[in-house]
Amino acid sequence: MTRTQTFLLGSAFWLAGVGVFAGFAYAMNRPITVPAPERVSAPVELTAATIKAEPVYERVVTIPPIEIVGHVPRPLRFAPQVIAPVAAAPPAPQHMNCTDWRPLEQGGSESSVRECQ
Repeated sequence: MTRTQTFLLGSAFWLAGVGVFAGFAYAMNRPITVPAPERVSAPVELTAATIKAEPVYERVVTIPPIEIVGHVPRPLRFAPQVIAPVAAAPPAPQHMNCTDWRPLEQGGSESSVRECQ
């Protein structure tokens, strides 16, 4: 693509974007107009008492609460099939065969290590 074609393609893209933005800004900023309901003229022989009033519509719709109950017919694939037994607690340190504390010879800090079986 030549430089002129690239410029024209980019300009068309930006011009389309500006047009979409202008249309959106117009749609968001224009005043809302509600069309007046159509009035049908009543025949002359009907009196005001026989003409029913226009229905009044509520602005809030009340929906009764419902309860949705579901059942799982089979175990899920990702659920564990067998629960593993809980491991016994490790023995207390006084009942273990442990060596004496010795300095740890790794790094620059002073710490100690003890080996137990």
